[in-house]
Amino acid sequence: MEVTGWHLGIPQSEVFGAATSYSELRIEPLPKTLLRICDGLACDSNEREKLKEILQTKFDANSDVEIEMIPCAFLCALAPAVQVNGKWIGRANMDKISDVMSNEG
Repeated sequence: MEVTGWHLGIPQSEVFGAATSYSELRIEPLPKTLLRICDGLACDSNEREKLKEILQTKFDANSDVEIEMIPCAFLCALAPAVQVNGKWIGRANMDKISDVMSNEG
């Protein structure tokens, strides 16, 4: 971040602020599996919270899986939407999520 700030001619704090403002950018290394759950209104009304609880219960002790909520993914017609390591799943359920995770491993 220091080098980027120097090249852009801006303070390191601005680079850090930009890097931490977007869910697509990370400072820490990625986990083996990253599950992102859409937090939009359509996903909320289509039992996103229930799916989130199931995922957290299943992967709570597993340090290789990180679950995070992200703002609306604009996949409202396919709610609830879950992203598994960059691949979006529409009308997500545990069977679909497990299939994608097993095909990646």
